[in-house]
Amino acid sequence: MDWTNLISSLSGKSYSDEPILRTAAQLSRAIPKQIHEMRTISGADELGRPSLERLFYQQAKFMEQYTDDMPYTGNLYRYYPTYKNLTTEQLRGYFTWRTDYRQGKCTPTFSTYLTLYAYELLHLIGARSAEDALQKLRDLAEYCKQEHIDVEKQIQNWLPDFVIYFGLSADCIADLPIIQNGMRYRALMYADTEPADIVFSAMCALSKYNIRQSQCFAAHSERLTALCVQVYRALLQHSEQRLVGQLFAEEKHMTVPLFRDAVFFDHLPHSDGTWMLTPERVYQHIGSNWSVTCYTHEKPSKRMTAIMKNTECAFRKQIGMNRALKPLPLDATYQKILEQTLLAEAQDYARSQLPKIDVDVSKLGEIRREADQNLERLMTEEEREADIKPVVSMPKPEIAICECVIPLSQNAKDLLVALLQDTPIAPILQRPGVFGSMLAEEINAAFYDEIGDVIIEFDGDTPVLVLDYLDDVKGRMQL
Repeated sequence: MDWTNLISSLSGKSYSDEPILRTAAQLSRAIPKQIHEMRTISGADELGRPSLERLFYQQAKFMEQYTDDMPYTGNLYRYYPTYKNLTTEQLRGYFTWRTDYRQGKCTPTFSTYLTLYAYELLHLIGARSAEDALQKLRDLAEYCKQEHIDVEKQIQNWLPDFVIYFGLSADCIADLPIIQNGMRYRALMYADTEPADIVFSAMCALSKYNIRQSQCFAAHSERLTALCVQVYRALLQHSEQRLVGQLFAEEKHMTVPLFRDAVFFDHLPHSDGTWMLTPERVYQHIGSNWSVTCYTHEKPSKRMTAIMKNTECAFRKQIGMNRALKPLPLDATYQKILEQTLLAEAQDYARSQLPKIDVDVSKLGEIRREADQNLERLMTEEEREADIKPVVSMPKPEIAICECVIPLSQNAKDLLVALLQDTPIAPILQRPGVFGSMLAEEINAAFYDEIGDVIIEFDGDTPVLVLDYLDDVKGRMQL
């Protein structure tokens, strides 16, 4: 090479700096200034003590408005994800996904990114208010339902804690299963004062046997609903709240920290105290520690399942329904209370079906005057001249209008007449759907105001009339 000519050709020229071309891999490894500055945050308190939770909160506030456009395509999984334990490429991928998500672009991503975003919302990062953050958390849980169920469940578990921590109303999450569980606990704990339909819904929620889908319930829904509630209230009164403890027995009085399994920095001041989200979920703050005491129920409850199914089983037998149910094992005492309650309900129901006769005594005089006027019009001229007053036979009512006549069902009346006349009562007791105990209860109840005592007792299983009241009863029955 002629170095003399080369040097001569280059002499007299000037050169400037030129950029060195970089590959895509080199460009992806470049650290944006804000991410670089974020990594310099120490997370230490005023005494220089570092904290992972404080570090995350400070870095999240610093990166709240940061955006990026460098997706991450590798593999990624972190159980407790923070900015600190992600590489620059993974961080840029997260902020790129977050930028798209905030703009309404719901692209598929890693569960790690979804969890990290949930952590941010727990600290109100990227939200205008606590209410806004709560709604964003609920939207994120809905987004996670299809492919990230584990993240969705975590968010659902954090929502009650979020409401307590930021002082929101429990109405904001009234539809959550954990709140519904609290409502059921209250309904079953205070069943005597709660509406029957609320108690029945709570019973159904804890029962594996779906009574609402049975043919018997379809035909007798109102009566069977009321009966199930009566049975439960009777059992509750007998057990003195022990029954509720048996239904809500899992993890009873379990104490856990606030926002369990989340990276959360307790950054708001709270005075020591107790907050009740529902009767079965109570939060407590002492010093710098949060805890929650809660009850959870067995899903479903074997005991409640037995109560519901055995109630319908006994009811079907009582009304003579052809298709019987096989009862489940239940405490002997509980089963006895169930049967006693069922018998009392049947007697009340029978009384409610008796015909009711209402007589307006104030109109009797007017009725008599009209009858006299009709009689006058029907009399012939000869009858008037002879002053003959014919005897007019008025139709006799089925039950005379007399204060001493007792209203009874036909079966009860037949039984009482048979006892008064000392005729066989077996044919009456063998009629379909007739129970001697129920007829005796009806008769005793009907005559109690008149006699002041029961008039029918039992000799074994046979109803007998108390002879001391024989004449009084015959008089009132017009025999």
